[in-house]
Amino acid sequence: MHPQTAWSFQALGFPRLCAPHRAPFYLDRKAAALLLYLGLEGPTARGRLAHLLWPDRTEKVARNNLVHLMRRLHANCGRELVEGAEVLSLSADFEVDLVQVREQYLQGRHQELLRYPEVLLEDCSYDDCIDFDDWLLAERERWRDWLQQALHTECARLEVAGEFDAALEAVRRLISLEPVSEEAYVRMMRLYYLIGDRNAALKAYQKCCAVLREELGAEPLPQTVTLMQEIQRGTRPAVPALRSRPLLPLAVLRPPRLVGREREWEQLERAWKAGQCVMILGEPGVGKSRLAQDFAAAHGPGVFWSARPGDRTAPYASLTRLYAHLLETFPGLELPGWVREEIARLLPELGDRPPPITSEDEKRRFFEAGAVLHRLVAARQPLTLCWDDLQFMDAASLEACAYLCTALATDLRLLMTCRSEDVNEALEQMIDSLSGAGQLVRVDLQPLPEAVTTELLATLELSPSLRLPFDLQRRTGGNPMFVLETVRNALEHGDAAGSAAIPARVQQVIRGRLQRLPAHALNAARAAAVLERDFDLEMVAGVLKTSELVLFEAWEELERSQIVRGNVFVHDLICEVILAELPASLRQVLYRNAARVLEQHGAEPARLAALWNDGGKPDHAARLLLEAAQRAEAAFRLQEAAEFYARAARLYASMDPDAAYRAWERCVTLLGRLGDVDAHQIALNALFEAARTPLQEALAWQRQSELYLHVGDGVRAERAACNGARLAHGDPIVEANLRADLGMALWLQDRNAEAAEALEAALAQLDALGAEEELPANYSNLGIILDHLCRYDEAARYHRRALELFEGMSDHSGILVTARNLAISRFEVGQMSEALEAIARALELEREGEVLLHPGYSKVVRGRILTALARYDAAQRDFEVALRLAEESSQARYRELYRVYHAELLLAQEDFSAAAEAFGRSLAFPGLPLGFRLRARVGRARSLLGREPDQARADLEAAMAESSAYSPIQQVALLLARARLEEPAAALDLSGQAWDLARAHGLEAHVRTARALHACALHRLGRADQARALAGAVLAELEAEVVLEATVPELRSLLQPLLP
Repeated sequence: MHPQTAWSFQALGFPRLCAPHRAPFYLDRKAAALLLYLGLEGPTARGRLAHLLWPDRTEKVARNNLVHLMRRLHANCGRELVEGAEVLSLSADFEVDLVQVREQYLQGRHQELLRYPEVLLEDCSYDDCIDFDDWLLAERERWRDWLQQALHTECARLEVAGEFDAALEAVRRLISLEPVSEEAYVRMMRLYYLIGDRNAALKAYQKCCAVLREELGAEPLPQTVTLMQEIQRGTRPAVPALRSRPLLPLAVLRPPRLVGREREWEQLERAWKAGQCVMILGEPGVGKSRLAQDFAAAHGPGVFWSARPGDRTAPYASLTRLYAHLLETFPGLELPGWVREEIARLLPELGDRPPPITSEDEKRRFFEAGAVLHRLVAARQPLTLCWDDLQFMDAASLEACAYLCTALATDLRLLMTCRSEDVNEALEQMIDSLSGAGQLVRVDLQPLPEAVTTELLATLELSPSLRLPFDLQRRTGGNPMFVLETVRNALEHGDAAGSAAIPARVQQVIRGRLQRLPAHALNAARAAAVLERDFDLEMVAGVLKTSELVLFEAWEELERSQIVRGNVFVHDLICEVILAELPASLRQVLYRNAARVLEQHGAEPARLAALWNDGGKPDHAARLLLEAAQRAEAAFRLQEAAEFYARAARLYASMDPDAAYRAWERCVTLLGRLGDVDAHQIALNALFEAARTPLQEALAWQRQSELYLHVGDGVRAERAACNGARLAHGDPIVEANLRADLGMALWLQDRNAEAAEALEAALAQLDALGAEEELPANYSNLGIILDHLCRYDEAARYHRRALELFEGMSDHSGILVTARNLAISRFEVGQMSEALEAIARALELEREGEVLLHPGYSKVVRGRILTALARYDAAQRDFEVALRLAEESSQARYRELYRVYHAELLLAQEDFSAAAEAFGRSLAFPGLPLGFRLRARVGRARSLLGREPDQARADLEAAMAESSAYSPIQQVALLLARARLEEPAAALDLSGQAWDLARAHGLEAHVRTARALHACALHRLGRADQARALAGAVLAELEAEVVLEATVPELRSLLQPLLP
């Protein structure tokens, strides 16, 4: 190269081309970008460069722009600076200053870096070139790190040499680059004091405190405070000597033996012998993992596995890694075909994924496949399985692990650890459930007492000259990890000031260790922290956009410094501290780069979404959250899916309001299926806020009405449906659905005739529109309303039609509910055969595990039918199952309703004492609905007729006080009960009223009972002929028809004495 004609590119400072004996030529931003990228990255495809610099143009236009740019450079310099055809590179004799700087840095020539400007491509903005902007931001941060390290080294050199003024200039420059560097402020304080300016030193301390509080919310380290106190007293601070970091003793890195855990070890031994799982809980660093590992090692071979930070964002992330770890540790396991198929949901390399999980039964099959995998492992080699750090486990994996704890109780020993402060509700429920069943022992690990801390220090082989703080126990709280970090800090610092500077909290210790890392090692730790889990050298290099070879030295430094061990952080808190103190200028670049790297490794959408969002790309994040929601929904993880939709909606709010509305709408739908009323209402509020058009607001009102219907608030449901109807003009399906909601709201208010009219109109409109998906539920609802109007034959037609449609749609929930309703409808009019057939269909679905709604209710319905058929033993078995299921599901309201029906069985069996007691318990329940209060009062009155007539009369009077709210069938039941109790004349009148009312509403069974009681009243009044004639007619009907009623024996016993 000839110096007289050589050109060079000065990228540091304002970008310019320089040549000997010529004025600098300042470049435009695109030319500067081209030369810098080729200088640092080397030969690059022409298409890649065109896309980097003109991403918003077509490839043809971008390539043309690149040609013109290269021509301008040639014209200005009189020679080719960029050479090549499809692959471009810089001319061999063309120099770039940052390439030279990189060589100087790698060779340790730090002092030479100080002559360069502080900003790379100063005053050049690339907002329109997103990918290049990301690349440049990383390079700018890299240059700043090199320059900061060079300044740290130069400050130390000048201070040791006694050149205090020059050192002060260097430290001022360092603070301008790194305003939150406490180490730089400490050096400034010391330098000011050494040149005799104590006031300036104390002002530097005050400035340091203010910056740390404002920027980091932190206080200065204790050694900084100690230095300030020495300056106040006038003590001359020592000038630090340049030295390397000492090698830490192995005993400090891992103490040779476990101390102070004898009591907990005994608990583990007892659980081991009893075949119980163990959950070890405690604060971070208290020694949970060490205790589990040592105990497992003392009892034979073990498998150790840990949940990782970041698992929480992706359903089954933890379980996927657990299964992969087992299969890798135990190769050659012969998995049954169905087990391989189920585990392939998480590990596609095992085969094709089966269809998405759609039911609880399918989910149990999936969980059982994991249990079989563990049993196969245990069969090959008896072992202990350690699950570490369950606080990081995602909810889906946690549910699976709860199942495994129960399923594997007799197959292997299981130790688990978790941070006590991070136990969430789901984990707490798992612990309580397994503990209550005697399957799990909880071991709470406490910090060490002072005597044991002293014993721990005695095992570390420390030099007697090492000075540790006298208040070590108070500062560390006896937390073993805090103690060890404090010792490491004192060993690494190596002098009295260092040993006195023991942080009160481990975060401060870690922060001090991080500040002593070289810049390249610190950046590697930052990249690993952003990746959070499952990182390796290749991935970290990808985040930093450097090579593994360049990064290798930094990684060795991190391992020497006990920041990482292999591919994990030595402790999770190290990762947390690094993330908390990421520089704002670097944060977004690292998160975006991490997202790109993990995309290439097939990471879960939810995890990628979090990275893109932290990287300032909410549009990417929102799209991935929708994908995560759809995956969770397909895995039947409805709660997680709803949360993902909500997060996507919040991100879309400022970018795409319609997408935000759609995401909130799906979230509302899922929360409606889950039955979480509070969360449902919060999501609905967000849906209203997201609505931008009248139709969107109408749909929101429809969803609001449905929620009010779900909680039984008919008044507010009516208001919501009417509000929606006023906005829904132009969309006939929305109008019809709102009219249907209005019908159900009216039904909840016992305005049954209006409700039927509204639903009939809605159905006619939906039918005409061909909205087949909307029809079956509304047919079923109309059937219920007509049942309450005692229009049973019409109701049955709608129930049957709904059942037919639900069967065609394979909607198991719809089939179950409609079959129950049809059974009840037919039961009320004495059509027992059809009632039994319908309830058998519901029970079939429950047996097959397809769906389970209101546990035990189908058994109750069949129990009532069997009671009416006088099949009391079978009815009793159904009620026992139903009451047990209601008890297990903690549904007190349903349990009390079931008890009322069961008491009616006792009454039918003429066990009057037990029936009266059972009805009394139900009446004492404060939430018993009105209709069931009537049944209980009438039932108790009938139970007490012959023994306590006054109490029976009181029950009936209380029932009469509420009679205006009763349905016709309830009014008939009350009239019949009173007729049994009253004197003949009153009984004749009451039975006559019941007869007329029952006949008017097609209640044939009640008509027969009313006629029988009417005949008895006539007989008691001395009108024997009329009594005999009526009694004979009723008995003839009973003989002529196949009447399947439990009341038949009672009617015969009432009527036969009236005949000659």
